[in-house]
Amino acid sequence: GIETGAVPVLEVDGKTVCQSDAIFNYACKLAGLYPADAFQAMKVEEVRGCIGDIQQMLLGTFAIADADEKIAKRRELLAGPMGAKIAALNQLLRNNDCKLAVSDEISPADIELHCWTGFLVSGFFDGLPADMFAGYDKIQASVKAVAEHPKVVKWYADRKAVTEAN
Repeated sequence: GIETGAVPVLEVDGKTVCQSDAIFNYACKLAGLYPADAFQAMKVEEVRGCIGDIQQMLLGTFAIADADEKIAKRRELLAGPMGAKIAALNQLLRNNDCKLAVSDEISPADIELHCWTGFLVSGFFDGLPADMFAGYDKIQASVKAVAEHPKVVKWYADRKAVTEAN
């Protein structure tokens, strides 16, 4: 893990592992969220891959020094190929014919959608509107299910209490 110089790094029983995807999958497996069924696991990775494809589109915008040009490029992406990929992702979720991303239970795909959409609309990415996922019903249903899960609500409440105490 550490020898590659990559972060984040997780230590388990004195052994280190790096790469956020590896750590995410490990945590999901420990939590019982990763599907045991090989096809369902593949569907999780399909959704995560689509998210990665969309994220790749934004990477080039970080090299744009001029703020107005960066915002314009992000808006152009959202109105064009990135928006089309988001619509395709939403349709993929619809085609899965279940309540959430890949099943009727929260999976790693739902958790990733929750974190990813929250990050994109957090204000970190100038030029991306807070309502950019409006109209994407399946993405919103997945995000809402995670946000309203009692353990997630408690986790956020506990962090808020710690922040307010400091």
